[in-house]
Amino acid sequence: MVSMTTTPPEVRGKMRLGIRVAALALPIVACYQAVEAPSCRTVADCPSGQGYAACEDGYCFTRGHCDGKAPVAGDGCCAVTEGDRTPDTDCLVADLDLGCRDPAGPVADALGGLFVTCRSVDAMGISTVVLKRIDPSGTIGSPEVVGPASAILPPLVSRGTDVYVAFAGGVVRRDGATGVLTRLESESPVGGLASTGDGDGFHSVVGWPTASGDIVLYDEFVAATQVFTAGPTVPGTTGVFPPTVSSSGRRMYVLWHDGTLHSIETATTPRGAVSSMVLPAHPVAPPVEVDGRIFVALEGGTLVALAERRPDFQKVWDLSLGGEVAGGLLVDPTGAVTAVLASGDVVVVRDLVDRGSLVGRGNFGGAVGGLYPFLGAAPRVVAVTAEGTGVTSLRRQDDGGGVTFDAGLSFGIPVAIVGAPLLIGRQVWMVTGSQRLVAWQFPDDLPAGRFVRAGADAGGTGRTTAAVP
Repeated sequence: MVSMTTTPPEVRGKMRLGIRVAALALPIVACYQAVEAPSCRTVADCPSGQGYAACEDGYCFTRGHCDGKAPVAGDGCCAVTEGDRTPDTDCLVADLDLGCRDPAGPVADALGGLFVTCRSVDAMGISTVVLKRIDPSGTIGSPEVVGPASAILPPLVSRGTDVYVAFAGGVVRRDGATGVLTRLESESPVGGLASTGDGDGFHSVVGWPTASGDIVLYDEFVAATQVFTAGPTVPGTTGVFPPTVSSSGRRMYVLWHDGTLHSIETATTPRGAVSSMVLPAHPVAPPVEVDGRIFVALEGGTLVALAERRPDFQKVWDLSLGGEVAGGLLVDPTGAVTAVLASGDVVVVRDLVDRGSLVGRGNFGGAVGGLYPFLGAAPRVVAVTAEGTGVTSLRRQDDGGGVTFDAGLSFGIPVAIVGAPLLIGRQVWMVTGSQRLVAWQFPDDLPAGRFVRAGADAGGTGRTTAAVP
């Protein structure tokens, strides 16, 4: 287990993070003598051979400073312990006022910057989408005006540094090298954006559904936009889940709330839907993909596995999960599907080619909400409570093919979380209903593996991160 420490006060004072609360300042300062420490973004940046084992708030620290500490406020240590850590406000490492409404995100780029979209309303009541960047030091940059607002969708990072933001007249691309904003006009985007771009040699394509039922694909290599019809079966339906992308980058899946599923080819020359299907029941979450097998959670607590058979999909098997899925499905590094249910149950399902097998079950001890859960190291399954004011986790144990769960750490948030949490390094970043961006220290680094959205899909690309070995 890796110890956690807190930045010395003379360093912390130079940062523009809204860290802790004023009442804790004196007890924290009393814990420290002046020290100097190398700067870092991750522990890998720390000098080797000198005993450094943690990187917190941008500085290297050695193992042992907080070993054995209890989860209490004001001792300058974020205790590494399971169970309720709410009293340990030393684990609250950032609390930033975004200064705008309806924040969505955050997502992260490859340079350590965070991005949030939100709504700015002027004195005349005109609503505008703005993009805000938070640099690794915690400084919030000036708002970048995107365009007229409709729904506020989370930003997206493609190819590591380019950021895409939806507005009422299409999407704006922010060049990662120059910061220049370029408009890509379309009907109003709905649901969300997705990208195939990760430098794997295939065409890098950013796509989004629109309110008119079109799919817009922007080819990043030739800077050209194409529009295809791939809408819902029910006319006038605008409800759609955020698109997801296969691990290979060859497919983008668009699932409308009425149950219409489209597979969009993105491998070479972008094309419209190559396979389509109307599901037997309404879906409740975006699809996930494992080696060409597509999994969808349906109303009534059913998980269905599909295989693409042009020009449609074939149902391979379905399985009752015992309850309604909350937020979305996850895929672990072995390719097993993890479903967090609204009841607080967690189930793990393995694909046995012609049938699904339930190989594990756990319980959070209370209902969870609709924000997308995520997987952390350990491995750990993390969800937001039904009220939105708590983060709770379970630690997974694999035993002879079966999976069991033990209760993990949890902590409370004073104001409800309104956006999917982002695990980046050892910090969980979340936007709240009070238009703030907060970060809570977590014991787990983001691992390599195969996941969807939220904590592991740091750029919000909708793409799983790696193929299953």
